[in-house]
Amino acid sequence: AIWVPDILKKFDVDAIRYYLSINMPENKDTNWMWDDFVAKNNDELVGAYGNFVHRVVTFTQKNFGEIPKLGKLNTSDKEAIKKIEETSKEVSDALEKCHFKKGLRAAMNLAQFGNQYFNQNEPWKLVKEDEERCKTVLHVSLKIINALSVFIASYLPFSSDKIWKLLGNKDSIHEGKWEFAFNNLNVGYKLERPQPLFTKLSLQDFMVEADPFSKFDLRVAKILDVKDHPQADKLYMMQIDIGALGKRVLVAGMKPYYSIEEIKGKK
Repeated sequence: AIWVPDILKKFDVDAIRYYLSINMPENKDTNWMWDDFVAKNNDELVGAYGNFVHRVVTFTQKNFGEIPKLGKLNTSDKEAIKKIEETSKEVSDALEKCHFKKGLRAAMNLAQFGNQYFNQNEPWKLVKEDEERCKTVLHVSLKIINALSVFIASYLPFSSDKIWKLLGNKDSIHEGKWEFAFNNLNVGYKLERPQPLFTKLSLQDFMVEADPFSKFDLRVAKILDVKDHPQADKLYMMQIDIGALGKRVLVAGMKPYYSIEEIKGKK
């Protein structure tokens, strides 16, 4: 069995919450699989969501130092805004019906969409060729991140609050409303270089195969005396000497197999 209080001492709280939520069967117990936990943490939480947030904010901070203004929207930008609206409905509907796994999956799909939007628009080229267009792409990408922080706040409260404040919001995200996902960004807010939200895990780092006999304390004792058990036909009462640990009396089910003479004085 896996006890949540125990693993909370070893891993990031949001990573644990993510795995429990994304694996939640919602009508029965769930199994905790260490290899699956590592895979979902690395591929989804770190690779999809965390990577999207980190690369967008890092690129924006490095090239502009602040949240850029929104320019003229093209078709891909409008699709991104529409995707935020669609995800809002999907997640809120799922939460209202207590379909928590479905709601989290919908939010993660938005993170994957954000990565695709960022890649397709290639801001690393636009920053050299069309700065205004680059600013718009980054602004829309940050709007996706802003929305994600709201949609995922009930699942990943700590990282969501970090993202929320990273974008210039002073109060905690948990004091806000669902509609804040569509708030206008704080254009001109000076961005700080972000730290990775989540940590990549390696199964080998914490799944060390232990010797199953390593905790045994085996001792050789000398049998000093053997008597029949007064209340059992198949048992002996044996006095043994364990050396530094002294003498002990124990009960052994050896009577059907050995006579007193065969074992007395033996080790």
